[in-house]
Amino acid sequence: MKKQNFVIRRRSFITKSENIFSIYDFDDKPIGKGSFGLVKRAVHKMTKQVRAVKMILKSQIADITKFKVEIDILRTLDHPNVVKLYEWYEDDKYFYLVMEYCNGGELFDRIENDGQLTEKDAKLIFKQIMMAIRYCHNNKIVHRDLKPENFVFENKSTKATLKLIDFGLSKMYEEPKSGIVVNLKTRAGSPFYVAPEVLSGKYNHLCDIWSCGVILYIMLCGYPPFAGDNDMEVLENVKIGKYDFNEEEWKNVSKEAKALISKMLCKPDIRPTAEIILNDPWLLSLANPKCENSTLMIMKNMNRFRFATKLQKIILTYMATQITDQEVKMLKNTFFELDINKDGRISFEELCIAFGEKYSISELKEIMDSVDIDHNGHIDYTEFLASSFDENIFLKEDMLLNAFNTFDVDKSGKISAEELKKIAESELGDCDENIWKAMIEEADLDKDGEIDFNEFMKLMYGYSSKPK
Repeated sequence: MKKQNFVIRRRSFITKSENIFSIYDFDDKPIGKGSFGLVKRAVHKMTKQVRAVKMILKSQIADITKFKVEIDILRTLDHPNVVKLYEWYEDDKYFYLVMEYCNGGELFDRIENDGQLTEKDAKLIFKQIMMAIRYCHNNKIVHRDLKPENFVFENKSTKATLKLIDFGLSKMYEEPKSGIVVNLKTRAGSPFYVAPEVLSGKYNHLCDIWSCGVILYIMLCGYPPFAGDNDMEVLENVKIGKYDFNEEEWKNVSKEAKALISKMLCKPDIRPTAEIILNDPWLLSLANPKCENSTLMIMKNMNRFRFATKLQKIILTYMATQITDQEVKMLKNTFFELDINKDGRISFEELCIAFGEKYSISELKEIMDSVDIDHNGHIDYTEFLASSFDENIFLKEDMLLNAFNTFDVDKSGKISAEELKKIAESELGDCDENIWKAMIEEADLDKDGEIDFNEFMKLMYGYSSKPK
């Protein structure tokens, strides 16, 4: 029998759970409303982390199967510029999506309040938009409803990270071996931002690039390139595709910015990919942040991850799925710095560029193999966080207790091999049953066949003492 790789993926921990009200305290007043239901702010009772919970009325869902595709897409995505899904719940009336809480407002509000953005601010924001889109397209996901309302700021800081939200119209697509993207047919999107080929019912993922071109146009001048007195008129102007750069209103915008917009608002067969746009001269002029001291410290933590046991890696990965970006701001910024080509993951080549002077190629290869716990050949964001945590994060008692309670599925106060299997088996497929027993044995100090909370804590304190 072929040896089964031990695989851990973020999506394993984003699961359906029961009774959300036993886990979270909800604010009475909604922070958002829509035809789907409500969005409420909620606080995790144990960790005190704040979440946004999207409460979706089952009666408003036309196709439950399609709705669950949205959940599956959110479980797949793992990028600092894409909103996180932590878990989801269900009762007789609602589905509950527990999302990252972003209170910095929509990009739409920023544009509306400012009238238009400075070119410098627009450049900083647009780069984040394109990093999110490149990541989605790399994962064969087309969003199909990109607009300023669907980008939110993580917090109210002027340097807040921008997050892509609302994957309700998104679709996973496939590329045949020929490399030609299969054409999509469903007409989806919002009038001002929809690409003309979407209206004809024959398009591909590059429809998102057109929408991004419209967003950039609006950020720089304050109004859309294709307007009208009603939706029908707007859509007719979109089909025509004619727009201009009014000399008076665009006189202070660089020719490079206008050239990039023109590249995006064109026919799909010559429209650039997100990767090409991220290498456009207008965006390349942005200075990349440097944080060498923190980067070296984080690399030492990643080196320690080589010595983690399978169970310790599972626990750290779960913690990485639950942490907020605000709690690991330095790690997030370092991830951006190490991701040189901005594809949303760190390659071995990028690891060598960053640390080739401090570590040998063989050492870096060992670190890479250890951190890449899903064996896809790259370090994804959650893998980076799991391997980079400091003790002040993963040894916090509330974090440890929350992790323990998650693995203690039957709430007996102890974790069994069967419970571990329930958490991670979906990613492993058929594998040796003894793998779960061996993980329990490594932490089972009193040899009763299960792990209690004290043993769980000692296991993680043991990881903190491993060499860096």
